[in-house]
Amino acid sequence: MRRYVFSLLKLYLDFIIVYTFVGLVSFFLGQAWNYAAGMGMPWFVEVLFSIGLVGLARVLGLSAGQWLLAPARRMADCEPRPRLWPNLVLGTFLILEGLKQMVRWTALDGVMPVFGLVETTPLKAALLLAMGALYVVAGAMILRFSLRAKLTTLVALAISTASIIASWPVLNEAIALAQTARRAAQGMPLREGEIETMQAMFPWITVGGLALILVLLWFSRERERAAWQ
Repeated sequence: MRRYVFSLLKLYLDFIIVYTFVGLVSFFLGQAWNYAAGMGMPWFVEVLFSIGLVGLARVLGLSAGQWLLAPARRMADCEPRPRLWPNLVLGTFLILEGLKQMVRWTALDGVMPVFGLVETTPLKAALLLAMGALYVVAGAMILRFSLRAKLTTLVALAISTASIIASWPVLNEAIALAQTARRAAQGMPLREGEIETMQAMFPWITVGGLALILVLLWFSRERERAAWQ
């Protein structure tokens, strides 16, 4: 059973990593060539292209997911079996969230504020790329049970929390803009009270997400220093 879990998780990690970079390259090419209003290829083309790249990488024996999960895969064969699921869940979530941050400024919800910046500027894009990269590094360290993985994760959370606090005065405005843009892109009208509901839910979702990460971080493990010697 664990073998299938590791295989699926490895494939998932490979796909989201490749898909993120395909999306970024597509966006930048779209900006340079000014096609599709500068937004890049349609999402389904990016998905198919990413699947093709993941398949090619597998043929060549390349897999980021395999490297990320190698320590957990080795420990899974130990007796007694160690507790692995907090690291697997938290590490995967952090990598996913980091990759989403790295592309967030290219998408509709790019109006969500970062350190009080609502409009997408080069500074905001750079901040999101840096914060996203830090989340990815933290997630990779958690998956590999690395030393100081917990400290790196706490630093990433502290920076995100500081950004939310700095953005609090403009948060409701940004949520309204994001929701309006999303419904316009879907060709659907806003539902009555939709914006107000999102504005009311966002603080609870944010606090709940941070609390969940901290709980998983508490149960996660790091390899002993002796294992590195």
